[in-house]
Amino acid sequence: MTAPDTAIEIKAGVSAVIAIVASLLGKISGLVIIWAVVVVLDYLTGTAKAMYTGKWSRSKARSGLWHKLGSLFSVLVAALCDIALGIIIANEGSFGLGIDYPYLLTPIALLWYTFTELGSIIENAAEMGAPIPEFLRKAIESLRKATDKGNDTANKKE
Repeated sequence: MTAPDTAIEIKAGVSAVIAIVASLLGKISGLVIIWAVVVVLDYLTGTAKAMYTGKWSRSKARSGLWHKLGSLFSVLVAALCDIALGIIIANEGSFGLGIDYPYLLTPIALLWYTFTELGSIIENAAEMGAPIPEFLRKAIESLRKATDKGNDTANKKE
């Protein structure tokens, strides 16, 4: 198999995974697509940074891909938890909560990973010499923390 054939197979596989996840998640497919885009951008900027600094290596590149795969599994676990909770609530009622339960954990996981990846992209760009506005750096970190700790964190000053 040639390199272009391998690249086409990888693209097809990634596209299929994104399509399956997006169709399973329905309303939050936009978050899935944004997250997938920032994952790819982070990998590309990380590779560019490594090449720029002369520190690129196959083992580091593979490690980055394994890291991305781990993130995918984490998001899938959040989605499976949401599906299980949805089934329980559908079968047992809303436990007196009076909520319509489509998704809870999946959007939080997607947002957390998205903001983490965006922070990494900013770091990679900075290490390649791009000036990064401090407000952007702070906004991304604040959004990630707010996603991690809940809305109360967004309203507190550090």
